Amino acid sequence: MKLRLQSWHWLIAYGLLIYLLFLVINLPASMAWSMAPEDVKRTVSISNMQGSAWSARADNIVIKGFELGKADWTVNPLALVLGQLGGKLNVRHALGQMETGYNLSADQTIELSNVNGEFSAAILDAAIVPFMLAGSIHSQLESVQIQGRSLLTATGELQWRDASITGVADVSLGNITFKASPEAKGTKLQVSNEGGVIAISGDIRVTGNGRYRLNLLLSSRDNRNTDLKNMLAVLGRADAQGRVRFNQAGRLPGW
Repeated sequence: MKLRLQSWHWLIAYGLLIYLLFLVINLPASMAWSMAPEDVKRTVSISNMQGSAWSARADNIVIKGFELGKADWTVNPLALVLGQLGGKLNVRHALGQMETGYNLSADQTIELSNVNGEFSAAILDAAIVPFMLAGSIHSQLESVQIQGRSLLTATGELQWRDASITGVADVSLGNITFKASPEAKGTKLQVSNEGGVIAISGDIRVTGNGRYRLNLLLSSRDNRNTDLKNMLAVLGRADAQGRVRFNQAGRLPGW
């Protein structure tokens, strides 16, 4: 009789466990998001969330003021066991798309892994008004880390293909490669290009607070193009190799 009662106890416990798992699996995504730490909500904004805590979608995700667009994502249960929130994220913007793994640790660090995507360069127009950008930006970043309002590090490569700038004149820049690597106070982007009427080399440094500094060498690949030489001369005096040093500092939009 005692054994039978113990068996019933186990059945009741098992039934309760199944019921709790059912509740968790079907927990609305909006309710799960309401439980997220306030620091995360100040960094990430989500509009019109639908679905469950394990698989959801939203009309728009904004990270640090930058609109990513529509998104859907999944949550990895194993990450929750380890005290973290992680899974897969797919973003569909009007100007492109991206897919990445994500992980939110206990110290509120957001880590993106294998960030692969393609966007129209026009997505950055707001940062260089009154100029307009053409071409496409391809992302092959191994990792990006963000904590609070700071970009900690980025590792991997970005390519701006068929790059050109439209303003007073149209300038073709070919294919520009940005190789990202961590450094003491943020991320360094080593810059080089192939093709285009201007040869580009140098680096861009981005610190955790969104400040950036360009340190580039520019030179004409067409010595017969006097208009191009005059345009570069506006930026600075050419050295013995005909290269003009272009330095600029600022802050990333929305940071």
